[in-house]
This record gives sequence, C-alpha cells and structure tokens, in this order.
Amino acid sequence: REITVGPGMGSVGNSLVAYAAGITEIDPIRHGLIFERFLSPERPEAPDFGIQVHPDRREELIAYLRSRHGRDRVALIGICSTMTDAELDLLGMPGREPDMVIHLSAVVIGAGSLAGRVPVAHGPQGELIIKCVKSAELEAFNLVRLDIFGLPLLARLDDAVKTIRRIGQPDFDLASIPLD
Repeated sequence: REITVGPGMGSVGNSLVAYAAGITEIDPIRHGLIFERFLSPERPEAPDFGIQVHPDRREELIAYLRSRHGRDRVALIGICSTMTDAELDLLGMPGREPDMVIHLSAVVIGAGSLAGRVPVAHGPQGELIIKCVKSAELEAFNLVRLDIFGLPLLARLDDAVKTIRRIGQPDFDLASIPLD
C-alpha cells in the first residue's frame, strides 16, 4: 500500500524475523545487532513490537488490520487515569469517574472476538477500545500488542523522496543511500 514505514522500534529493529518478513529493512546480522532481545528465556515478557508510519496513513494501516483480522479482533487501548478525591476537588470535579484516553500508539489483535474476553467500549466510528487493561495484562488474555506510531519525520522524508524523484531521479530510494 506504499505506506512509508520507519525502521522499527523496540525489538523490531534487531529482529531477524521482522527483517525476513519485510517489516523492517534493517538486517540485524549484517549490522551486528543483538537480536536475542526479541525472544529470550531471560526476558519474561513478550517482545515489544513497534513501527513508525507516515502520520497521515496510520489510520489507514489500522483499518487494514481490521479488514484483515476482523473488526471484532482489533482494538485500540484505552488508558484509565485515576485521581484521588482531593485531586478531583482541586479540579472542581468531585465524584467524577476516571477518565479514559486512547493510547497514542497501541493496537491489540486477538485470535478471536475480543468481546466477552476483555472489557471493551466502542469509539465514535464503532471501533473497539479495550478499557483500562494494562499492557502487561494483555498476554494473559492471549492478545498481541503492536505499537504503530505516526511519526512526522516520515512525512518529511516522504516529501523529500517525492521531490527528488520529480526533479530528475525517478528511481530514488532512501534505502539506496550508503550508511557510511
């Protein structure tokens, strides 16, 4: 779909699996990266998996995940913030329920429908939002978390590549620039 994607974050950038699957263009063997961090007996939690995408295309990628895996299997994460009664009083909002905000990057994918497995809400466009479940608890629910960050720098790089192609180098690709 020609969505500009960054090199990956967390365990992605040094994952041979992510490289082989075409998720990242970084070859961890060629660059001598330690990719044991991705999956290791010494690491009790599941590997973190994050990618950066063109910010204007993030929602398109999430829509693709919903169409590929099912709208009932893909959700955003709602983070609950709780305040003490004293903090609420200071803000002039006594007795107010905790707020829920959408996590900046997290998307969760399940093997089956999320309804009935985790507490969910529906967003303005009907999208699923997992309510107030901590990231560390997701694995217990058999859910995979993927962080998809809309990175403004990728928009600038995308514009630069389009400009270079337009003014005389139609086959230009950022990956062709030597690292040295």
